[in-house]
Amino acid sequence: MRDERQLARTLDRAGEQETGLRLARGQDLPCAEFNGSELKRLEENAITLRDPQMLQIAQREIESHYGQTLNGSEKLVARAAGRAEAADVLLQDLTERIQKFAENREFFPVLFKGADGHEKTASFHDLQPRTLTDKVFSCFSAKDRLEIKAVNEALDQHYADLLSDRDSLESLMSSAREIAKNYEQKLLSADQYMRGSLDQRMLQPQFTAREISQVENFAVQQTEAGVRAQFENIARSALANGRVGDFTELLPNAVQGNHPQLQGFDPAQPQSTRDDYLEAARNTLDKVAAKPGAEYGTLNEAAAAAETEAGSEAWAALL
Repeated sequence: MRDERQLARTLDRAGEQETGLRLARGQDLPCAEFNGSELKRLEENAITLRDPQMLQIAQREIESHYGQTLNGSEKLVARAAGRAEAADVLLQDLTERIQKFAENREFFPVLFKGADGHEKTASFHDLQPRTLTDKVFSCFSAKDRLEIKAVNEALDQHYADLLSDRDSLESLMSSAREIAKNYEQKLLSADQYMRGSLDQRMLQPQFTAREISQVENFAVQQTEAGVRAQFENIARSALANGRVGDFTELLPNAVQGNHPQLQGFDPAQPQSTRDDYLEAARNTLDKVAAKPGAEYGTLNEAAAAAETEAGSEAWAALL
């Protein structure tokens, strides 16, 4: 993490330097470019953080790379449908957790700081006096009152966190469904696309391995056989029909088309020439860091090495 932060600071300074040079020359700044692994991480971060805005950014960039052909667009629709369906499963799971917490609040264990200053784990039920004598002593015990209050506050905070997480997940799911709907509308408006095949393909959402695992875990928790079978079938169908994988695996030739920016872009090869600038920056950063008294903000070597490897345009695009 320290190396990543240092690299980020170096890139920030390089960005400021490149911006100043281009503005001085009256040139426009290039658009950002991402490789396949960066786009995958951006999408995963958006889902993990429940960030609809980040998800929209990720989808816009993914579409620019993979949505330039009809087949690629079809795969993006399937992936968007799978993401929305997986988000719905997560929301159902979270809703059940909130309900169970409200019903079993007294027995839910939480971490709190005891009267002695050390962290402890206990439920509200654990701290309740059992006998009449215990109740009498508890009324006069500052320690017991303090710990019971701490547990109550921890339980309240946990419940508030669950509600906040539910709101964020609802927002993410709404954004995911909007993305899937937009993809569908774009395909329907394509003259060369047949409506019948769209309806058939749209019934086959594509999931990532992580989403399939979440669906399976949710299925295991269901006590009703019918509900459990419904979600088990979703996972089994996706696995049996090969509909598990992230967007970088959608279609090897999805980026081969008439789009000029996509020529030579291979998401399956993270060490392509478009990534050389990042590797060069990392290598040079390590060299600079190894020098006594060197400052990570020194960009001359990094910029020179990156431009030698991949050209100034690729370097500027990264920034």
